Amino acid sequence: MKRSNTHRFRTIASGLALAMTVPATAAHAAANPDEEIVVTAERREQGVQDIALPIQLFSGRTLERLGADKFEDYLLQVPGVSLRSQGNGASRIAIRGISNIAASDVGGGNTLSTVGLYLNDVPIQGTSVLPDLALYDVQRIEVLKGPQGTLYGEGAMGGAIKMQLTPPDMSATSARGEATLSTTDGATTLSYAARGVLNLPLAQDRVGLRLVGTYKSDAGFVNNIATGERDYNDRRSWSVRGILAANIAEGFDAELLAMSEHGEADGFDNIDHTPGDLRVRSVEDQQVKSDFNLIGLTLRGDLGFAELVSTSSYYTSERYFVERLPLIGAVFASIGIPGLQELPQSYESDLESFAQEVRLVSRGDGPLRWVLGGFFRDKTNDIVTISSIGPADVVTVNANLTARGLTSLLIAPDGFGLSREFTEGFRQISFYGEGTLEALPGVELTAGLRWFRERLQVRDDRTDTAAIFAALRATPPDISESENGIVPRFRVSWAPSDDALFYVSAAKGFRSAGINVNAVPPTQVGPPLFGSDDLWTYEFGVKTSWLENRLTLNASLFRSDWSDIQGTQTAISPTLGTPASFTGNAGDARIEGVEIEAAFTPVPALSLYGNLGYLDGTLIRTTGLSVAGARLPNAPEWTASGGIEYRAEMDGGAKGFVRFDVQHVGRQFSRLVTVAEPTGQPLRAYTLGQVRAGIDLESGWGATLFIDNLWNKRAELGRGYSLSSTFSNPERYSIARPRTIGLVVRGQF
Repeated sequence: MKRSNTHRFRTIASGLALAMTVPATAAHAAANPDEEIVVTAERREQGVQDIALPIQLFSGRTLERLGADKFEDYLLQVPGVSLRSQGNGASRIAIRGISNIAASDVGGGNTLSTVGLYLNDVPIQGTSVLPDLALYDVQRIEVLKGPQGTLYGEGAMGGAIKMQLTPPDMSATSARGEATLSTTDGATTLSYAARGVLNLPLAQDRVGLRLVGTYKSDAGFVNNIATGERDYNDRRSWSVRGILAANIAEGFDAELLAMSEHGEADGFDNIDHTPGDLRVRSVEDQQVKSDFNLIGLTLRGDLGFAELVSTSSYYTSERYFVERLPLIGAVFASIGIPGLQELPQSYESDLESFAQEVRLVSRGDGPLRWVLGGFFRDKTNDIVTISSIGPADVVTVNANLTARGLTSLLIAPDGFGLSREFTEGFRQISFYGEGTLEALPGVELTAGLRWFRERLQVRDDRTDTAAIFAALRATPPDISESENGIVPRFRVSWAPSDDALFYVSAAKGFRSAGINVNAVPPTQVGPPLFGSDDLWTYEFGVKTSWLENRLTLNASLFRSDWSDIQGTQTAISPTLGTPASFTGNAGDARIEGVEIEAAFTPVPALSLYGNLGYLDGTLIRTTGLSVAGARLPNAPEWTASGGIEYRAEMDGGAKGFVRFDVQHVGRQFSRLVTVAEPTGQPLRAYTLGQVRAGIDLESGWGATLFIDNLWNKRAELGRGYSLSSTFSNPERYSIARPRTIGLVVRGQF
């Protein structure tokens, strides 16, 4: 399974050679030279080609042309990035092969995300499940690759995603909106959506308010052959948000952000391979609901020598879903009562997070640029799981008990429930600084450091109404752990001209420790806590512009050493006597890769882009039952994307466009390869295509026709479900939405 280093570096070197000779790939925004390409990845405004950092930028215009409103619509364009969707609202993002391997679909009691997620300056990653917020009226999205621990802290060990919302315009009233109608292969009803934005200057050039609302109803396309229900997986979502901005005084601005988003589905985007195309056999209804609410206040003050920024935020993220999983059935079987293979279980997580950040960002054109800051976060996550035997299942279970002479354990006709509740508390304080010195003309030296201290506390309670579980009932004491550490970054960059930039960097990222929920009865496997993991990434990159910025060509070569990986392990349960999974530190890995990006605008009306990513991520040291030399999960060897857009001026001031986009994601494992699970539960490679053609009239009205999933592929985005470290239903796959054809009508006032 393990390749030689010679083979690896030959592959990478070939990729770099290709990047320097073939204008095939690059950042989207570079294909639009009429747009201002500015990012704030290093906490100050910089040109995307001027920052010595691998970054992919999606402008608001590009996102709307793509029809993007969720992770899947834009992240698959980024080389070295993959997305795992479980079909039940749980998404895992991997950047350069770094992902939360042992993540749970529940959103608690397991590993955290390895990707930092920011809405403006507010950190909104808090559990294993990242909130996939509705995207509309977004100014830009920045995808930062590689460890961002110095400036972004805990969790950003693989990279960070920054979603920057469009601020209010304090000078003019405006409104715009759009409505979408579409049909999906396999669905018997239509999908529809509406989105709108209203901008109001409350005090000319002093105070502005921007309001955004969205609603979406996606028709189901999966048929449940167990119940006969068609369009089983329909879903609905809505969101509202407002931004109030004010110039309070000369050099002093304030911005208040408030938003609320709700989503629900009656079934998951899952299919079983055995019953046939777009079918699932689910005995009872699945359900998922999510609510996300946020309020944030940002204050900015110009001190002359520096900008002072304060960001205060509070958000809640609630998630609830129901599914049949073979967990309680396994407990019955382990004690000699094989009655039910699967039992209904519900899960609910309720996260509250408060964060405060204060930073100083230097101003001026001197040879030294610097950032100093402090960060505090306090979050609590309550998780409740309920497993139950209903009246319809009691007959089967009691028949098995009677056959074994265990009549004293017969269950009452109305059934029973087993519940578990645990609370995770997390508190962190950190201080950071980073400086860049122009040592020689065109040569800059960067060094950064972040110190952090954090405390994790967990309380686990278990209650039940069944005598059969009395021997397994336990209420363990509170568990807590504290940790502190330092996260550095170093970089040297050289810009021999305005059109070329070379850089070499070394950066560290880290992820906090966590609780192993299977360390308590009934499973009792693994240590109560698993430790933090971290990585070092070493990178060489080049950014170049040619032909008066009409051709952009970027490439990077990197290696990451990942230590004490938080992953899934398997051991024999002393209580059940059967193999059981748990979360622990599963060893070390090495990841080597190359990324290539290019964009070309041969004439103003025509733009082409393409991206290519290669990854070789393998375990080099293992603990427990994981296998040395195995490939990392959620790390496809090849990722690629490309596209072309043609724009035309028409009579009467109308503007039209046609674009084609394609993405390819290679074969990948969905689970860590272990002795107990040697297959790694693979997901097949897939290629998706989209076509869009639109027209915008001078009056402000416009329309776009689109086809998503052009070839109607059953792209496998995820496999099975994950409750803590338990993996079930491995023959059930979540898939991308089948071919969808639709029309968008928009207006601007």
